[in-house]
Order: sequence, then C-alpha cells, then structure tokens
Amino acid sequence: MKQMGNGEKKLTMQVMAALLASAAIGTTAFAAEAVHGESADVAADVYELEDTVVTAERRPTKKMDTPANTTVITAREIEDNHYQSVDEAIGHVNGVSIVRMGGGLRSYVRINGDDRVVLLVDGQKLNDDQGSLSRASVDLNMIPSMDNIQRIEIVKGGSSALYGSDAVGGVINIITKNAVKNETKVDINTGSWGSHNYTLSTQGKENDFSWFVTGGLQKRGHFDYKFDGNSPTMANSDYNNNSFSMKLKNRLSDSDSLALSYAHRSVDAGQYECYGSFSQPNYYGLRLRENFNNYNLTWNFNEDTDVPGYVRFFYNYKR
Repeated sequence: MKQMGNGEKKLTMQVMAALLASAAIGTTAFAAEAVHGESADVAADVYELEDTVVTAERRPTKKMDTPANTTVITAREIEDNHYQSVDEAIGHVNGVSIVRMGGGLRSYVRINGDDRVVLLVDGQKLNDDQGSLSRASVDLNMIPSMDNIQRIEIVKGGSSALYGSDAVGGVINIITKNAVKNETKVDINTGSWGSHNYTLSTQGKENDFSWFVTGGLQKRGHFDYKFDGNSPTMANSDYNNNSFSMKLKNRLSDSDSLALSYAHRSVDAGQYECYGSFSQPNYYGLRLRENFNNYNLTWNFNEDTDVPGYVRFFYNYKR
C-alpha cells in the first residue's frame, strides 16, 4: 500500500475542509429558508401543540402540562373533516361513544363506557340536575351550530372533584368563537328526501364591542318505502331543526370583559316504528318536539393572569 506524502495529505485535508464548509453553508441556507420561506408554516404548526386548555383544571394550562387525559378538537379539524354535528366530531375520539335514540333524533355521550359525563358550553353546565330517564341527561342536540365552535375539550376519566358526581366518566367543554374580523357567510344546500339546509353566520368587531351570531334551518321531507309493489309514504317521518346562537362581548379593560350568550334549538320530528312481519308491517309515527333555550351573562376578570375568574348568571330551559 502506497503511503501518502505530505503534499497529498495536505491536499486531502483541504478537500475535507471544503466539503465540511459546504455542508455547513448548505445547512445554514436551509435553516434560513425554513425561517423565511414556506417552511415557516410548519414551524408555526409545531407551536400549536402548546394550546391552552381550561377544562381539566378549571384554569388555563398548556395541554403538554395538563395531568389529565385531554383531547382537543379544534375549529380547523372540524372544518377539514366536515363534521356536521358535535356527536360526529367527538365520536371519532378513542374512548368516546355516542348512543343514538329515536332514529338518531336524540344523542347521548359515553366516555370509557360511563354515561355520567358533564357537558359544558363556555363553562356553562347543561346537565339536567333535576334528573332524567337516564344518567346521561344532556341531549347533544342542545349544542349550538358547529359554525360557532372554536374548539372542543374532552377530559376522560373521573373529574368529580372539580365538576361533581355527574363527571364520573369525564367532561366535555365546548368553547365558542369570539369575533376576529368582520365577516358574513351563507351556506345553502339541498338533497334527497326533500332535505334543505340553510345556515347564516355573521361576526364583527367595533372598538371594544364584538359579536358572533349564527342561525340555521334544517328540513327533511317524508320517507318513501317499497312494499308489495307500491311506494307508500312513511307517515310522520319528516324533520325540522331550527337553531340560533348569539355571543356579544364588550371589553371593559385589558383584563375585564362582559359577555352575553344565548343559544336556541327547536326540534320537531317524527319517530317511526315497525311491528308485525315483513309481509304485514304496521308502521306508526310519533312526534318528537324539543325546545332548548340557554342564556348566560358573564363578567370575566383577571383574564390576563394565570388565575382568571368570572361571575356568571345563567338560565337553562328545556321542554
């Protein structure tokens, strides 16, 4: 084997130094592109892991520092996955199951098999403390429009120490949006079974005052079915679902604000059953009529601190 002379060694060292310098320059250039170019969006997405959650400890904490098993569904995820209802969105979370009754006209949630789940909207408890037919006392139809939701926080496991005996299974807190710009959106669609959906949302800001208002109408006609060569109409199978939600907020100071929220939903729909045999079916229909009206007036203080607080007056109505 031929040994390299001093001249060859010096040349080899120079080549290696040039290669290392080129790699360092390339790495620096790539890093600069990541900061100033398109890759900056990726870096910004990484910081989304530090989302603040308020449900697990009833005060703002970073999700990474929260000891409870918490899942957050953001407005971006709701939009990207085209979720049409709250039960559809949370039903994709591990450990969360949806119980649908009356042909899907009523929906209840279970976490880890337990239906004792506290359901909140902006911290306002919707559970019926006067009792119901089951321990799951909140119909998910009470929730406002999906267009009004900023994020959904799901805490799995017992949270009775903070939220009472209704929270043995867990807690779901739905955070609604605050206005960030002046915008109005209209969504109209129609389809089979005489289905028509109309949604209007508007938001805006004027100095210290902001508003976010949504309204929706959902209608569906009667079902037809095939029997004995005929196509009779299934009586009482139509569906009407109307919703309206409003959030008005006025900034009193850098750390204080006053908010008024109102959510309404009314359902008028048919429930149908079939008895007998396939050769002699006996269909009959019943009407399901539900009306929800939830109000709250909230004074938020110390909003810019680690321990914010609020004083709230609320009224829940369900018929």
